[in-house]
Amino acid sequence: YSIFDCSSGQFINRFGQIGQGSDEIPFGSQGYADKKYFYIFNDQVKQIYSINLDSLKHENNSKLMKRFIKYNIPNAQFSKLLVTSDSTFIGIGDFQTGNLYTLFNYNNNILDSNIKSYNAENKAFNNYTRFISNQGFVTIHPKKKKFAFSPFFSSNIDFIEITDNKISPINLLRLENPLYDALTEGNGTVFRAIPS
Repeated sequence: YSIFDCSSGQFINRFGQIGQGSDEIPFGSQGYADKKYFYIFNDQVKQIYSINLDSLKHENNSKLMKRFIKYNIPNAQFSKLLVTSDSTFIGIGDFQTGNLYTLFNYNNNILDSNIKSYNAENKAFNNYTRFISNQGFVTIHPKKKKFAFSPFFSSNIDFIEITDNKISPINLLRLENPLYDALTEGNGTVFRAIPS
């Protein structure tokens, strides 16, 4: 990752080496920044890492990366994961019955799981293909209690707020679902996007 000052555009630092070591970032990780930290998330290893942005201005050391949490939410596959406080997190993906958003705490307790994905009731999708078909873009309000999510290849966008450890929809604009065709090949189910 490379960090730049958003006011001046000046380069600050570069960090992160892909690998499986204690100071390395697992392949397939995603990251985002808030005002104080850069968070790195990887659902395959079920971990969130954090790096203090101020420390990157003064040091060039991968040991600045700390494991923030190792989580274990059975029957969940998250394509995005947001830190909403020091002890609560929201996973975006597929959880059990097709819920798109799952709020959980540092002890892996589910606080809330809400809002069905557009294809939750479609039996042509299994847990994995529903997870894959619900990946998309997410943006976070600077106060970290509101966010918006839009699946790839769709005209849908959800505006969500976290209040009192509950997932509350502000507005769910379900204008046009992604066009996916589920196919059965071999021993599994796959899907393809159909251009609209």
